[in-house]
Amino acid sequence: MLQMTEDLSIDYIEWYNNSNVLFCMRPYTYRREVAFLSKTEGYPTLRPIRCSNTQDLRYQIDSHIKYRDHEYNIYTSVAKYSSIDRDLIWFPNKVLRDNWRQNYWKFMIDYDFFIDIDLQSHNDFDIGKMEVIKIQNFLISNKVPHELRFSGMGFHIVILNETPDKNFKLFDENNIYTEYCNLAKKLIKLLDLKFLDLKIYDARRLIKCPYTLACYGKTKYVCKPIHSTEELIANRLEDYMIESCKNQLTIKPQIFCKDGHYDNLKRVLG
Repeated sequence: MLQMTEDLSIDYIEWYNNSNVLFCMRPYTYRREVAFLSKTEGYPTLRPIRCSNTQDLRYQIDSHIKYRDHEYNIYTSVAKYSSIDRDLIWFPNKVLRDNWRQNYWKFMIDYDFFIDIDLQSHNDFDIGKMEVIKIQNFLISNKVPHELRFSGMGFHIVILNETPDKNFKLFDENNIYTEYCNLAKKLIKLLDLKFLDLKIYDARRLIKCPYTLACYGKTKYVCKPIHSTEELIANRLEDYMIESCKNQLTIKPQIFCKDGHYDNLKRVLG
């Protein structure tokens, strides 16, 4: 278990020592790379890590964060994999890591369409929220299945794509990353969006793991799934701070338009 130090705040420690938090994180880490990232110079990126269950999560959080005495942000890959070699975690060495960097895409089994509403600062929260409402109204009206999350500095919309035989090849002009980028460009034009980030469509993209903390100095936000349009509209920035989220843990994610399909989006955007 984590213990308080000069560099690990009590809020951070209590959050990740909470077993319910780990249970809520677990569905989002299964079959994905997990990564610990820091915006502070001198702290290395820790990747790839595999966390198939809450015991893995507990071990990785306790060992890496406690050992380095630092409040990392925790991410997962957008991609899902058939397998991630456990040796990359327990017996890290350069040969294994180089092999993974060259061949990881061959193990990919899924990659959903991820829209990142990336704010310049928290002062843009209300404007960014209006863009998310605009996007969600469009998705709901066209029956496109999606999840909605606060990211700490904006919002993530994950559009579920159950189309089989996705093209994950890195240098193929018809791969899934190019397809998503083109759709995002069309959304920007159609809905007049200002904060949609187009630089994210690549094979190794990471996304903030839901129910983890986004640390901005002493202020910490919860990367929290949003479970209704009413919640999206009503929530203020303060409602995503750690103090407001301690009793709002829900394991099952909310999927909007669950009976819809990704192809509806492609049909409408052309």
